Amino acid sequence: MSALQDSIETGAGPKAGGRGEAIPVLCYGLGPIGLAIAAVLCERSGVSVTGAVDIDPAKVGGDLSDLLDRPAPVVTIAREASQALGDGVAVHATGSQLAAVEPQLTGLLENGWNVLSTCEELVYPQAADPAIAERLNALARRHGRTLLGAGINPGFLLDALVLVLSGACTVVRAVQVRRVVDTNARRIPLQQKAGVGLTSAEFRARAQAGRIGHVGLRQSALLVAARLGWQVDDYSEQIEPVIAESPMQTGLGIIPAGDVIGQRQRAAVLSGGREVLRYDLQMSAGAPASDDIEIDGSPPIRQHVSGGINGDIGTAAVIANLVPVVAAARPGLLTMADILPLAAGATG
Repeated sequence: MSALQDSIETGAGPKAGGRGEAIPVLCYGLGPIGLAIAAVLCERSGVSVTGAVDIDPAKVGGDLSDLLDRPAPVVTIAREASQALGDGVAVHATGSQLAAVEPQLTGLLENGWNVLSTCEELVYPQAADPAIAERLNALARRHGRTLLGAGINPGFLLDALVLVLSGACTVVRAVQVRRVVDTNARRIPLQQKAGVGLTSAEFRARAQAGRIGHVGLRQSALLVAARLGWQVDDYSEQIEPVIAESPMQTGLGIIPAGDVIGQRQRAAVLSGGREVLRYDLQMSAGAPASDDIEIDGSPPIRQHVSGGINGDIGTAAVIANLVPVVAAARPGLLTMADILPLAAGATG
C-alpha cells in the first residue's frame, strides 16, 4: 500500500493548528473563477477572507474589494504568499496542470495552510503524476494539513455526484454521463479553451499537440473506477470540433459558418473486457445545456438536470461550501471520494 493510499484509508496524522470562530481564508489566484469564489466567501458567515494573492501587476497592491461587485473586507493583494503564514484554508485557483502548480501548492502547505484547489488534475492526481501525488501527500501529512482538488467538473458532476447516486445501488455494472455546456453562458477563457473561433484545421492541430480541450475527464473517470472497484484495463479519450452550420454569435464575436464553435470530448474505461464507464462532454456556443447520469445498476438510476449546472457558478459554490469541510478534514491529499464517501460497495 502506498503512503497516499494509507493516508486516505487510515487518516493517519493529527490535524495541526487551532482556529477561532471564523476560518481564515487566503484567496490565491484572482482570475474569473478565483474572484467568483472570493465574492461568495465574502458573504459567508464562519469564514474570513484575510489575504489575496495574484501575479497580475495591475492587481498587486490594490484592494480585493475593488475587483468584486459587492462589499468585501479590506484586503491588499500581494504578489506571493511566502509571508502569509496561516492556519486556515487557502483557496487556490491558478491552473489546470498538476506539475505547473505543484510549487504553489508546496509553498502554501509549508506556510501552514490547508489547500482547496480548482486545479483539475488535482481532483485525482494519481492519474496525472503519481510521483507528484505522493510528494504532496507526504508534505501535507508532515505539516498536518489537508489538500483537496475540487470544482464542478471535475470534482462534482462527473465524479462525486456519480458516486453519491451509486450509493443507492446494491450493484453497479456500468455508468454513462453526458454533459452539454452552452459556452455562451460561460467565461471567455473557457470559450477559448473550447476552441471557439478557430478553424477546423487550427483546432485539430492544437488537439494533436494537447493544447486544447477540457482537462479532467481522465481524473473523473479514473476516480469513479477506483472507488467502484473496477480494474482499469484501458482508458481512451477523443476530441473533435463542433462546427458552426450558420453564423453564430459568441462571446468572442460572430463565428462564420464552417468555423469552430466548441468541442466534443469522449472518454471510456474498459474493465474485464467490457466498457464500464463512458463520458460525453460537449461544450459549444448555443448548445442546449443539460447534465445526465445513467447508472446501470440495481436499481438502475437516471438523473437528468434540465438546463445543466453552470460550471462557473457551480465551481464557486462547490469551493466555498468545501472550505469548512477542508478545515476540519484529516491531514493528507484527499479526493472528493474521501469527502463524500457514500458509494456502491459492490460492482458487477
